[in-house]
Amino acid sequence: MIQGNPKFDGLAVGELTANFMGGPGSVELKAKVAFVSTKTGATHGSSVHAGPWSSEVLAKLRELADVMEQDLAKHHLEDGTRVFGPSTVPTKEAPRGIGELFNDREPPQV
Repeated sequence: MIQGNPKFDGLAVGELTANFMGGPGSVELKAKVAFVSTKTGATHGSSVHAGPWSSEVLAKLRELADVMEQDLAKHHLEDGTRVFGPSTVPTKEAPRGIGELFNDREPPQV
């Protein structure tokens, strides 16, 4: 490994992925972050961050999903103006690990 001072002085979200289908009331949110130089505009690498996320980020994600559903309703439903219940957008992050595969049952011993 070689150590030194980085040439980047900022970071930016380049891509994000949200999966709302992981279970009731949960979300898996991942962001690809780019390390950039504000002086040259060069990108010096990237990484993926999968959380944990703040409650502010999760609230904005709920807001985004709500307005996206409104747009989708305009395109795909004849009468997309009625809301039948609370948003399906989760209020917490999806659990990460083998546990969710077993619905909180003990995984088999190997």
